[in-house]
Amino acid sequence: QRWREMAAAEQPAWLDRLPQGPEWNFEGRHIGVDGAKALAALLERNDTVTTLNLRENEIGEEGAEALAAALERNKTLITLDLGGNNTGDEGTGALAVALGRNSTLTTLELHKNAIHNEGMKALAAALEKNCTLTTLNLCRNNFGPNGLKALAAALEKNHTLTTLDLTFNRLGEKAAMMLATVLERNDTLNKLYISENNFGNGGGLMLATALGKNCSLTTLELGGNKIGDCSMEVLAAALERNCTLTTLGLDNNEISDEGAKALAAALQRNGTLTILSLYSSNIGVEGAKALAAALGRKSALTTLVLSVNRGIGAEGAKAIAVALETNATLTTLELSGNDILSEGAEALAASLEKNCTLSTLDLSFNKLYDEAARALAAMLEANRTLITLNLKHNFIESEGAKALASALEKNTGLTTLSLGSCYIYDCGVVALAAALESNATLTTLDLDYCQVGAEGAKALAASLEKNSALTALMLNGSSNIGKDDAKALLVALEKNFTLTTLSLRSSLIDDDDAKSVAALLERNRALTSLKKLPPAAPSVNANTALTVAPATSTPPPVSATKSPLAPMSEIVSPAAVSAAAVADATPKAAKRHKPSAPDLSSSSSSSTSLGASVTAAAVETSSAAAAPPVAAAGQIPHSTPVIPPAQLTFSPTEENVLGRGSFGVVHKGRWGDIPVAVKSLHLQAASTDVVKELQGEVQVLSALRHPNIVCFFGAVTDGLRYLIVLELMETSLD
Repeated sequence: QRWREMAAAEQPAWLDRLPQGPEWNFEGRHIGVDGAKALAALLERNDTVTTLNLRENEIGEEGAEALAAALERNKTLITLDLGGNNTGDEGTGALAVALGRNSTLTTLELHKNAIHNEGMKALAAALEKNCTLTTLNLCRNNFGPNGLKALAAALEKNHTLTTLDLTFNRLGEKAAMMLATVLERNDTLNKLYISENNFGNGGGLMLATALGKNCSLTTLELGGNKIGDCSMEVLAAALERNCTLTTLGLDNNEISDEGAKALAAALQRNGTLTILSLYSSNIGVEGAKALAAALGRKSALTTLVLSVNRGIGAEGAKAIAVALETNATLTTLELSGNDILSEGAEALAASLEKNCTLSTLDLSFNKLYDEAARALAAMLEANRTLITLNLKHNFIESEGAKALASALEKNTGLTTLSLGSCYIYDCGVVALAAALESNATLTTLDLDYCQVGAEGAKALAASLEKNSALTALMLNGSSNIGKDDAKALLVALEKNFTLTTLSLRSSLIDDDDAKSVAALLERNRALTSLKKLPPAAPSVNANTALTVAPATSTPPPVSATKSPLAPMSEIVSPAAVSAAAVADATPKAAKRHKPSAPDLSSSSSSSTSLGASVTAAAVETSSAAAAPPVAAAGQIPHSTPVIPPAQLTFSPTEENVLGRGSFGVVHKGRWGDIPVAVKSLHLQAASTDVVKELQGEVQVLSALRHPNIVCFFGAVTDGLRYLIVLELMETSLD
């Protein structure tokens, strides 16, 4: 009653602008405890809202208690997302009590809420009574095996829950035994996400054995659990008996060729598994050949993810290519970061001239050159089934881009082409722009960090006036595009009515330009996402659908639609997708939302996420007035690919040190999903000459492209640190 009275007396101003319709999205609005109380008061008397998203709003225990009280009275809400709100045991306990009495809620998201033993006990008690909840997300709560005990007991009695996410909870081998018992007895759970829980081989063996007895599970995500080959042998035997599992995620485990061979043998006998992900394992040529043999014979697989298994190489890619010639089921193949080289890509291209089922191919981060691009272009002229081709972060130059452009003039199937962080420059961009004038199928073109300049921008602007198919164009990191060139692109939108997303981060548009650009868009009714304009620019004009994303906005996560294995915690809300409709330059080798890749800082106290203390604006252009004296000399050259700090994570601990030099240290790190080497120079301790020397190193690395030279991915600076991000080689710098 006190909360209702307070809300009626002093409603926050934003409540006057409540969303229309049954879905309310307040994600990341910082509404706090008072805002949660006000919303709770509205929910008690509302009979239309079905979905409420309050992720990352700092509502705490008290806000959760208010919403719990409303939940007991509300009869329409079916989805409630309270992730990242630090509801704790007290707030979770209140929600659990409400859940025991509520008869409409089907989905409850409670990830990252500091829920421990008492909160888990309360939820377990609620699940024994509740008969409507079907989806429960408890990932990243670190409640450990003791917290799981009560929940596991409840799951043996509950017959409505179908989806459960327990990712990143430090469960350990003991908890794996509890979950194995659940799998043997529960007959309603369909999807179970238990990645990053340190089960080890012991836990893997128990879960694999239980899978052979389970008859309801369709999706099992076991990534990042230190599971090895001996577990794979038991799992393979279980797959031969299991007739319900369709999706199996085994990313970031210790699976080598022997484990891959066991799985391959099982695939030839299993008729239900359609999605298998082995991202970032230890699979080499022999394992790839075994999996290829399975694809060439009887297999139900439609999606195979083998990204970041560098041992596969060109020879493994050739074996897979041979299998593709006769395979009639596979639609998605992800081989990113496998060093297949142009030789492997050419073999795959030849096989796709015969294959008529593959629709998505990811060959990013594979050291491909123009000869590979030409082979793939020749394939595109004949192939009509491939719709998505990812060639990001390769050594493709203008000649390769010209070949692909020529293919686009004839191809009628491809809808998405990604060439981000290649070296195609204006010459290649002009050719692609010319192809766009006649191509009627391509809807997404990614040219992020491709060194696009004035000539390329003008050519793209001209093509946009004629093209009626393209819906998304990415030009992030195009610092060589000047103000007038960027304006030309936007002026073209007065005549283009199909492009919905234009991304121009790092182009030189200032506040005054942004205002004039807003005026130019008044006659455009198609664009819904424009990434570049600074916050001072009007965010709404006559084009009421336009979402203007400032340059300081953080990079969006990968959409859940990119991965059939995406756990609930990583699913992007519709509003978040519209505000950040196109992925940025983060490497997403397996194009999936793995629990192992995002936000490493939240799972390890020793990790240092650069995005926590550095704004994205500092990456694009640092202010000399606000920076320390040396920072002005430490600016990244405009021609250098710029990596947003939030995308880079590394632990500055001794075990991660690869080497030391006179001016800095090299650490192991991760850029998105990709392992990298991070060279760090502390600018406050360096002279201007040293900074200039490092700048020279960056410029040289940007120009060098050779199989015997480590790949240069980009640089990061925030005025206090200067980082060079390089390919991580399988060796030591000692």
